[in-house]
Amino acid sequence: MASHRGWGHREVKVLLDTSGLLMIRWVDIFAELERLGYHEFLVVDAVLDELKSLKGTLKGEDRTALNLASSLLERCKVIEGKGTADDLLLESAIREGAAVLTNDRELSDRLRVEGIRVLSLRQKKYLFERR
Repeated sequence: MASHRGWGHREVKVLLDTSGLLMIRWVDIFAELERLGYHEFLVVDAVLDELKSLKGTLKGEDRTALNLASSLLERCKVIEGKGTADDLLLESAIREGAAVLTNDRELSDRLRVEGIRVLSLRQKKYLFERR
């Protein structure tokens, strides 16, 4: 585990994955991230592709959340790359020294093995740092 990504270091950057962006249906993710000390929001282009592919499949509240999340992407810096969203999130988190907002358990486990902070939603009310 690299010391620059250890639990004692506070990153100001956070990468948002698809499940993280869709948390907007329950909580203002940007206000919560700022409350936790994160002020630079990043998204990998593969996550944008996932959001586009979901547009045709989601309905109701899920579709509303997707539209809201998509409209908020202007607050995010897009990181380009090749590969799957999870692989790009992992590589970008290491390179940028960023935490990752996700509710994806498998991705969370991969990130934590690498010493990357993982932020998740708790009780559909607030974000917390998963340890």
